[in-house]
Amino acid sequence: MLALLVTASLGMVAAQQTQPAVSFLPLSPQAGEAVTVKVVVPAATTLAKLGNLEVSQIGSSKQVFKPVSLKDGVATYTVNLAKDGTYRMTLAGQPVQIIKVGVPKDRLQSPILHLNFDGKNPLADLSGYGNDGKVIGKVQYPTGKVGKGLSFDSEASYIEFPRSAVLETPTPNMTMSVWVKPGEQRGYADFFTKGDWNVLKTDAKNGSISFFTGGWRRGETELAQPKDWEGNWHHLVGVVEGQEARLYLDGKLVQESEVEGELKYTSFPWNLGRNAEEPKGRGFTGTMDEVRIYPFALTSAEVAQLYTITQK
Repeated sequence: MLALLVTASLGMVAAQQTQPAVSFLPLSPQAGEAVTVKVVVPAATTLAKLGNLEVSQIGSSKQVFKPVSLKDGVATYTVNLAKDGTYRMTLAGQPVQIIKVGVPKDRLQSPILHLNFDGKNPLADLSGYGNDGKVIGKVQYPTGKVGKGLSFDSEASYIEFPRSAVLETPTPNMTMSVWVKPGEQRGYADFFTKGDWNVLKTDAKNGSISFFTGGWRRGETELAQPKDWEGNWHHLVGVVEGQEARLYLDGKLVQESEVEGELKYTSFPWNLGRNAEEPKGRGFTGTMDEVRIYPFALTSAEVAQLYTITQK
């Protein structure tokens, strides 16, 4: 039985909706599998006052699930999702989680975070999970690789993402992808991070680009910056698949490394343009575009395809 733990700021009668603060969930449950949903609720909540968990597939009628138990502020529900598709879960009228069931037909169209910096809201998450970015400081939206991009003028400017269910789940398989056009760099520049545990960064001092995930320097994979690095667009993709990490540059696999050590979790949020755990002296100046996270390891063929489609 799969388990989903959601930590939420839930009031039984709420004036406004809130997103979960921390959660752990199965990212790709199969249709017909029983999913145990555990929601952290206020300590004063009783089983009698606890609401039903409503689950609805987009475009279909909702299913209602009664609580199985309530212990130490954690409410337990058992949910069976019969069909493939995207479901929304709500409790006491508040959104708890979106969950996608089944294997996607096109994996490149199934990220858990996707920003292209176009449209009325440049920081809107196009994945469907609602992980819209928040600007800290000042940013600009100049010409990107395609359409608009995101530009940082100093390390005081960056983007922060919510600590939502889908982004907070540690996974042994994942992919981080971004187009970057670096400005002048003088040292470390962390351009896509979750603390110092999931990182795509560059080091101007030794002319390197590196990637690691699931812990500090866990499976660190490093390659040399191309000669035309500064002032030009390049596509970077970091992939971890179990005990193997891969780093791609402009659609091609350049470096691989062995992943050792236990998969770990950090509560620092995902950032663009800086590292929340090491916020000083490591900001990224330059422009980026087409930011994506996948909850699975893309193949080399898929990375090459992603390199092609994100230029159109």
